[in-house]
Amino acid sequence: NAFAFPDLNNAALNTRVKSAAIWPSGFVGAQAVTISAGSEFRIGSASWATSGTFNPGDRVIVRHTTANKASWRTTTTLTIGGVDGTFTSTTAP
Repeated sequence: NAFAFPDLNNAALNTRVKSAAIWPSGFVGAQAVTISAGSEFRIGSASWATSGTFNPGDRVIVRHTTANKASWRTTTTLTIGGVDGTFTSTTAP
């Protein structure tokens, strides 16, 4: 199933921010996970990582560093088993 993280608006400049937690559904069995460069994800209470394995029912959070300019968007793409989901932060005006 497609999945996405809620966007984060009015974020501080050049700051590491986390997404809200989501529980992606529709996956059967363990799935490979990757994330766009410069970002990290956490599955459950595991350490932050750039690759790993997702199992059905796992909770996922992503994090990235916001832009260093006002009103700029930063988007991270997390891929689980070939399905992409995004997290976007926009810095404050």
